Amino acid sequence: MENFQTQYTSEEHGLIITDVRFRPNSNHMATSSFDRTIKLWNAADVSYLSLIGFMDIVLYCYYSFYSNVTIMRILSVH
Repeated sequence: MENFQTQYTSEEHGLIITDVRFRPNSNHMATSSFDRTIKLWNAADVSYLSLIGFMDIVLYCYYSFYSNVTIMRILSVH
């Protein structure tokens, strides 16, 4: 049985992570959090790509396809 260990990065979320989604056919993933951010990561080497900030807590995010463009949709709490 393979063992997995968590890896600390200085870019990790400040509060509880609410969702983790992998982009189909890609190494990218997105994490959303109570800290009002969505962070984009390269899942292959766990490197941080970018930050998207919001006015409200982000409950979840997901990727969808429309006209060959990947769109991240967000649901937040007001």
